[in-house]
Amino acid sequence: MSEFTIRTRKFKQNPLLGRKQFVLDIIHPGMANVSKKDLSEKLRSMYKVHDVQCIQLFGFKTAFGGGRSTGFGLIYENLDKMKKFEPKYRLKRAGLDAGKKGAGRRSKKDTKNRMKKVRGKEKSKAAASGGNLARSEEPTATFGSLSLANMVEYLQPAIQRALEDVNGYVRKTAVIGVVKLFYISPSSVTDSDLISMLKRLIHDSDSHVVANTITALDEVLVDEGGYQPTREVITGMLNKLAQFSEWGQCNILRLLTKYQVQDEAEMFDIMNILDSLLKQSSSCVVMSVTK
Repeated sequence: MSEFTIRTRKFKQNPLLGRKQFVLDIIHPGMANVSKKDLSEKLRSMYKVHDVQCIQLFGFKTAFGGGRSTGFGLIYENLDKMKKFEPKYRLKRAGLDAGKKGAGRRSKKDTKNRMKKVRGKEKSKAAASGGNLARSEEPTATFGSLSLANMVEYLQPAIQRALEDVNGYVRKTAVIGVVKLFYISPSSVTDSDLISMLKRLIHDSDSHVVANTITALDEVLVDEGGYQPTREVITGMLNKLAQFSEWGQCNILRLLTKYQVQDEAEMFDIMNILDSLLKQSSSCVVMSVTK
Protein backbone atom coordinates (compact mmCIF):
# COMPACT_ATOMS: atom_id res chain seq x y z
CA MET A 1 0.00 0.00 0.00
CA SER A 2 1.30 3.46 -0.90
CA GLU A 3 2.05 5.89 1.89
CA PHE A 4 -0.24 8.77 2.73
CA THR A 5 0.00 11.64 5.18
CA ILE A 6 -2.74 13.02 7.42
CA ARG A 7 -2.89 16.58 8.69
CA THR A 8 -5.66 18.01 10.84
CA ARG A 9 -6.61 21.66 11.06
CA LYS A 10 -9.35 23.74 12.65
CA PHE A 11 -9.21 21.21 15.47
CA LYS A 12 -11.90 21.82 18.07
CA GLN A 13 -12.88 20.10 21.29
CA ASN A 14 -16.67 20.08 21.60
CA PRO A 15 -17.62 18.87 25.10
CA LEU A 16 -21.29 19.70 24.55
CA LEU A 17 -21.54 17.05 21.83
CA GLY A 18 -18.87 14.86 23.39
CA ARG A 19 -16.52 14.87 20.41
CA LYS A 20 -13.44 16.29 18.74
CA GLN A 21 -14.01 17.79 15.31
CA PHE A 22 -11.59 18.86 12.64
CA VAL A 23 -10.86 19.30 8.97
CA LEU A 24 -8.74 16.52 7.57
CA ASP A 25 -6.15 17.01 4.83
CA ILE A 26 -4.79 13.85 3.22
CA ILE A 27 -1.77 13.86 0.97
CA HIS A 28 -1.68 10.69 -1.10
CA PRO A 29 0.69 10.94 -4.08
CA GLY A 30 0.38 8.02 -6.45
CA MET A 31 -3.03 7.02 -5.05
CA ALA A 32 -6.47 7.89 -6.37
CA ASN A 33 -7.94 8.04 -2.87
CA VAL A 34 -7.50 6.59 0.59
CA SER A 35 -10.18 4.38 2.11
CA LYS A 36 -11.98 5.59 5.21
CA LYS A 37 -10.98 2.40 6.97
CA ASP A 38 -7.28 3.20 6.55
CA LEU A 39 -7.86 6.80 7.60
CA SER A 40 -9.76 5.70 10.70
CA GLU A 41 -6.97 3.34 11.72
CA LYS A 42 -4.37 6.07 11.36
CA LEU A 43 -6.47 8.57 13.33
CA ARG A 44 -7.01 5.92 15.99
CA SER A 45 -3.27 5.60 16.54
CA MET A 46 -2.71 9.36 16.37
CA TYR A 47 -5.35 10.29 18.95
CA LYS A 48 -5.36 7.04 20.95
CA VAL A 49 -9.04 6.30 20.29
CA HIS A 50 -10.25 3.20 22.14
CA ASP A 51 -12.90 2.25 19.54
CA VAL A 52 -12.47 2.87 15.82
CA GLN A 53 -16.27 3.01 15.43
CA CYS A 54 -16.26 6.30 17.34
CA ILE A 55 -14.51 7.93 14.37
CA GLN A 56 -16.72 9.43 11.69
CA LEU A 57 -15.29 10.68 8.38
CA PHE A 58 -17.36 12.36 5.69
CA GLY A 59 -17.50 15.04 3.02
CA PHE A 60 -14.27 14.20 1.23
CA LYS A 61 -13.27 15.97 -1.95
CA THR A 62 -10.22 15.29 -4.07
CA ALA A 63 -8.27 18.27 -5.37
CA PHE A 64 -7.97 18.82 -9.09
CA GLY A 65 -5.07 16.77 -10.40
CA GLY A 66 -5.27 14.26 -7.54
CA GLY A 67 -2.79 13.55 -4.79
CA ARG A 68 -4.62 15.59 -2.17
CA SER A 69 -8.03 15.27 -0.50
CA THR A 70 -9.92 17.21 2.13
CA GLY A 71 -12.79 16.17 4.37
CA PHE A 72 -14.28 16.36 7.83
CA GLY A 73 -13.60 14.17 10.82
CA LEU A 74 -15.31 13.57 14.16
CA ILE A 75 -14.01 11.55 17.09
CA TYR A 76 -16.65 10.81 19.72
CA GLU A 77 -15.93 10.01 23.35
CA ASN A 78 -18.06 6.86 23.19
CA LEU A 79 -20.67 5.11 21.05
CA ASP A 80 -23.57 6.42 23.14
CA LYS A 81 -22.65 10.01 22.33
CA MET A 82 -22.22 9.09 18.71
CA LYS A 83 -25.64 7.44 18.47
CA LYS A 84 -27.21 10.44 20.16
CA PHE A 85 -25.80 13.20 17.96
CA GLU A 86 -24.89 11.63 14.62
CA PRO A 87 -27.50 11.78 11.83
CA LYS A 88 -29.23 8.52 11.00
CA TYR A 89 -27.79 8.17 7.53
CA ARG A 90 -24.22 8.23 8.87
CA LEU A 91 -25.11 5.76 11.61
CA LYS A 92 -26.62 3.49 9.00
CA ARG A 93 -23.51 3.86 6.88
CA ALA A 94 -21.43 2.83 9.89
CA GLY A 95 -23.73 -0.12 10.60
CA LEU A 96 -24.96 1.26 13.92
CA ASP A 97 -28.54 2.19 13.05
CA ALA A 98 -31.06 -0.29 14.44
CA GLY A 99 -33.71 0.81 11.95
CA LYS A 100 -37.39 1.48 12.55
CA LYS A 101 -39.27 -0.52 15.12
CA GLY A 102 -42.88 -1.58 14.76
CA ALA A 103 -45.17 -1.28 11.78
CA GLY A 104 -44.33 0.94 8.84
CA ARG A 105 -46.24 3.98 7.67
CA ARG A 106 -48.03 2.12 4.87
CA SER A 107 -49.09 -0.68 7.21
CA LYS A 108 -50.49 1.80 9.75
CA LYS A 109 -52.55 3.55 7.07
CA ASP A 110 -53.91 0.24 5.76
CA THR A 111 -54.88 -0.82 9.27
CA LYS A 112 -56.64 2.49 9.90
CA ASN A 113 -58.58 2.25 6.64
CA ARG A 114 -59.62 -1.34 7.38
CA MET A 115 -60.88 -0.31 10.80
CA LYS A 116 -63.12 2.31 9.19
CA LYS A 117 -64.96 -0.36 7.22
CA VAL A 118 -65.87 -2.68 10.10
CA ARG A 119 -67.76 -2.47 13.37
CA GLY A 120 -67.73 -4.13 16.77
CA LYS A 121 -65.48 -7.13 17.25
CA GLU A 122 -64.27 -6.98 13.67
CA LYS A 123 -62.77 -3.55 14.34
CA SER A 124 -60.62 -4.83 17.20
CA LYS A 125 -59.67 -7.87 15.12
CA ALA A 126 -58.53 -5.62 12.26
CA ALA A 127 -56.52 -3.47 14.68
CA ALA A 128 -54.87 -6.46 16.33
CA SER A 129 -53.85 -8.08 13.06
CA GLY A 130 -51.96 -4.98 11.89
CA GLY A 131 -50.44 -5.55 8.45
CA ASN A 132 -51.05 -9.30 8.51
CA LEU A 133 -54.39 -9.01 6.75
CA ALA A 134 -52.75 -7.63 3.65
CA ARG A 135 -50.64 -10.78 3.43
CA SER A 136 -53.76 -12.93 3.13
CA GLU A 137 -54.27 -11.53 -0.37
CA GLU A 138 -51.26 -13.41 -1.72
CA PRO A 139 -52.22 -17.01 -0.77
CA THR A 140 -55.78 -16.43 -2.00
CA ALA A 141 -54.57 -15.31 -5.41
CA THR A 142 -52.01 -18.13 -5.53
CA PHE A 143 -54.55 -20.80 -4.63
CA GLY A 144 -56.90 -19.50 -7.33
CA SER A 145 -54.18 -19.94 -9.94
CA LEU A 146 -53.78 -23.67 -9.25
CA SER A 147 -55.78 -25.44 -11.97
CA LEU A 148 -55.42 -28.86 -10.39
CA ALA A 149 -58.39 -31.09 -9.62
CA ASN A 150 -56.68 -32.62 -6.59
CA MET A 151 -56.36 -29.14 -5.03
CA VAL A 152 -60.12 -28.60 -4.82
CA GLU A 153 -60.43 -29.89 -1.27
CA TYR A 154 -57.88 -27.29 -0.12
CA LEU A 155 -59.05 -24.52 -2.43
CA GLN A 156 -62.72 -24.52 -1.46
CA PRO A 157 -62.34 -23.82 2.30
CA ALA A 158 -59.64 -21.22 1.59
CA ILE A 159 -61.97 -19.34 -0.76
CA GLN A 160 -64.85 -19.54 1.73
CA ARG A 161 -62.70 -17.95 4.42
CA ALA A 162 -61.47 -15.28 2.03
CA LEU A 163 -65.02 -14.36 0.98
CA GLU A 164 -65.69 -13.32 4.59
CA ASP A 165 -62.42 -11.43 5.04
CA VAL A 166 -62.52 -7.84 6.30
CA ASN A 167 -60.20 -6.72 3.50
CA GLY A 168 -62.07 -5.78 0.32
CA TYR A 169 -59.20 -6.79 -1.95
CA VAL A 170 -59.13 -10.26 -0.42
CA ARG A 171 -62.88 -10.66 -0.96
CA LYS A 172 -62.56 -9.51 -4.56
CA THR A 173 -59.75 -12.00 -5.19
CA ALA A 174 -61.81 -14.75 -3.59
CA VAL A 175 -64.75 -13.96 -5.89
CA ILE A 176 -62.48 -14.47 -8.89
CA GLY A 177 -61.25 -17.66 -7.23
CA VAL A 178 -64.82 -19.00 -7.14
CA VAL A 179 -65.04 -18.73 -10.93
CA LYS A 180 -61.69 -20.49 -11.35
CA LEU A 181 -62.84 -23.21 -8.98
CA PHE A 182 -66.06 -23.57 -10.97
CA TYR A 183 -64.09 -24.28 -14.15
CA ILE A 184 -61.98 -26.89 -12.35
CA SER A 185 -64.85 -28.58 -10.51
CA PRO A 186 -68.38 -27.20 -11.06
CA SER A 187 -69.93 -29.44 -8.42
CA SER A 188 -67.68 -28.05 -5.69
CA VAL A 189 -69.30 -24.65 -6.26
CA THR A 190 -72.90 -25.62 -6.99
CA ASP A 191 -73.11 -28.14 -4.14
CA SER A 192 -71.59 -25.81 -1.53
CA ASP A 193 -72.44 -22.50 0.12
CA LEU A 194 -70.28 -20.53 -2.31
CA ILE A 195 -73.21 -19.39 -4.47
CA SER A 196 -75.18 -18.14 -1.47
CA MET A 197 -72.06 -16.37 -0.22
CA LEU A 198 -71.66 -14.69 -3.60
CA LYS A 199 -75.27 -13.54 -3.50
CA ARG A 200 -74.63 -11.94 -0.12
CA LEU A 201 -71.62 -10.13 -1.55
CA ILE A 202 -73.92 -8.39 -4.05
CA HIS A 203 -74.70 -6.06 -1.11
CA ASP A 204 -71.01 -5.57 -0.21
CA SER A 205 -69.77 -2.09 0.66
CA ASP A 206 -66.80 -2.40 -1.71
CA SER A 207 -67.72 -1.51 -5.30
CA HIS A 208 -64.94 -3.68 -6.76
CA VAL A 209 -66.26 -6.70 -4.90
CA VAL A 210 -69.81 -6.08 -6.16
CA ALA A 211 -68.73 -5.63 -9.79
CA ASN A 212 -66.72 -8.85 -9.76
CA THR A 213 -69.51 -10.71 -7.96
CA ILE A 214 -71.99 -9.85 -10.73
CA THR A 215 -69.67 -11.35 -13.34
CA ALA A 216 -68.92 -14.37 -11.15
CA LEU A 217 -72.61 -15.16 -10.58
CA ASP A 218 -73.31 -14.92 -14.31
CA GLU A 219 -70.50 -17.42 -14.94
CA VAL A 220 -71.52 -19.82 -12.20
CA LEU A 221 -75.27 -19.66 -12.90
CA VAL A 222 -74.91 -19.87 -16.67
CA ASP A 223 -77.27 -22.88 -16.88
CA GLU A 224 -79.99 -20.81 -15.18
CA GLY A 225 -79.51 -17.85 -17.50
CA GLY A 226 -77.20 -16.00 -15.15
CA TYR A 227 -78.00 -14.05 -12.03
CA GLN A 228 -81.53 -12.64 -11.89
CA PRO A 229 -81.56 -9.40 -9.87
CA THR A 230 -84.34 -8.34 -7.53
CA ARG A 231 -85.78 -4.86 -7.14
CA GLU A 232 -83.84 -4.35 -3.91
CA VAL A 233 -80.55 -5.26 -5.61
CA ILE A 234 -81.14 -3.00 -8.62
CA THR A 235 -82.22 -0.06 -6.46
CA GLY A 236 -79.17 -0.37 -4.22
CA MET A 237 -76.77 -0.59 -7.15
CA LEU A 238 -78.27 2.32 -9.05
CA ASN A 239 -78.07 4.52 -5.97
CA LYS A 240 -74.35 3.75 -5.65
CA LEU A 241 -73.61 3.79 -9.38
CA ALA A 242 -71.22 6.74 -9.13
CA GLN A 243 -68.92 4.75 -6.82
CA PHE A 244 -68.22 2.12 -9.47
CA SER A 245 -65.54 2.18 -12.11
CA GLU A 246 -66.48 2.25 -15.81
CA TRP A 247 -66.19 -1.53 -15.97
CA GLY A 248 -68.35 -1.87 -12.86
CA GLN A 249 -70.98 0.48 -14.28
CA CYS A 250 -71.11 -1.58 -17.47
CA ASN A 251 -71.64 -4.72 -15.39
CA ILE A 252 -74.53 -3.14 -13.50
CA LEU A 253 -76.12 -1.85 -16.70
CA ARG A 254 -75.79 -5.31 -18.24
CA LEU A 255 -77.49 -6.74 -15.16
CA LEU A 256 -80.22 -4.12 -15.49
CA THR A 257 -81.23 -5.55 -18.88
CA LYS A 258 -82.33 -8.76 -17.10
CA TYR A 259 -84.56 -6.92 -14.67
CA GLN A 260 -88.30 -6.77 -15.30
CA VAL A 261 -89.66 -3.34 -14.41
CA GLN A 262 -92.82 -3.62 -12.31
CA ASP A 263 -94.53 -0.35 -13.21
CA GLU A 264 -94.09 2.86 -15.19
CA ALA A 265 -93.09 4.91 -12.14
CA GLU A 266 -90.17 2.60 -11.48
CA MET A 267 -89.19 2.70 -15.14
CA PHE A 268 -89.07 6.51 -15.14
CA ASP A 269 -87.07 6.52 -11.90
CA ILE A 270 -84.47 4.25 -13.47
CA MET A 271 -84.36 6.35 -16.63
CA ASN A 272 -83.80 9.51 -14.60
CA ILE A 273 -80.82 7.89 -12.87
CA LEU A 274 -79.36 6.68 -16.17
CA ASP A 275 -79.85 10.02 -17.90
CA SER A 276 -76.66 11.50 -16.41
CA LEU A 277 -74.60 8.56 -17.69
CA LEU A 278 -75.35 9.51 -21.29
CA LYS A 279 -73.05 12.51 -20.84
CA GLN A 280 -70.06 10.39 -19.87
CA SER A 281 -66.92 10.35 -21.98
CA SER A 282 -66.76 6.55 -21.85
CA SER A 283 -68.30 5.07 -24.99
CA CYS A 284 -68.69 1.71 -23.25
CA VAL A 285 -70.92 3.20 -20.53
CA VAL A 286 -72.96 5.22 -23.04
CA MET A 287 -73.57 2.12 -25.20
CA SER A 288 -74.58 0.13 -22.13
CA VAL A 289 -77.06 2.83 -21.10
CA THR A 290 -78.51 2.93 -24.60
CA LYS A 291 -78.97 -0.82 -24.60
